[in-house]
Amino acid sequence: KDNNIKEEDFIKATNEALGEEKTKILDLHRFYRALDVNCDGKVDRFELGFGFSFFFSGSLAEALQMQFKIMDADGSGTIDLNEMKKFFRSCLEAQARIWGRPWDEETWNSTVIHLERSFKALDPKGTNEINFEDLIKRVLADPDHPLGLLITDMVVLH
Repeated sequence: KDNNIKEEDFIKATNEALGEEKTKILDLHRFYRALDVNCDGKVDRFELGFGFSFFFSGSLAEALQMQFKIMDADGSGTIDLNEMKKFFRSCLEAQARIWGRPWDEETWNSTVIHLERSFKALDPKGTNEINFEDLIKRVLADPDHPLGLLITDMVVLH
């Protein structure tokens, strides 16, 4: 199954969802190209999730739920470390591209160390997977939890 979204489909869906009046102020073609981190002409679920997180308005719990669903690439209801890494790499590459910064592999390697530590802290039983309930419980109990900080740094909360 192809989980990619073509530019024309993205623009049509965005116009339908937000209304053309609201999207007139946005350059949807430019926004789409900025999200297309690997420049393949399509945006995948991770790139799209990151992009729309800029428009997200809600609580920390709602932001975490949105990001968790995006991370859960296989739809299992849990995330594993590889899903988490893929999500964060895609988001951080998109951030670099949107802000016109070069991609820094050294910074990514440092981020991976933090992700691995955060994942291990969220998976005390060593099952190699995290469900949403565990994630929300830990992050809401400790707003300074590294994973919570990484996620909330990527979304706009109101």
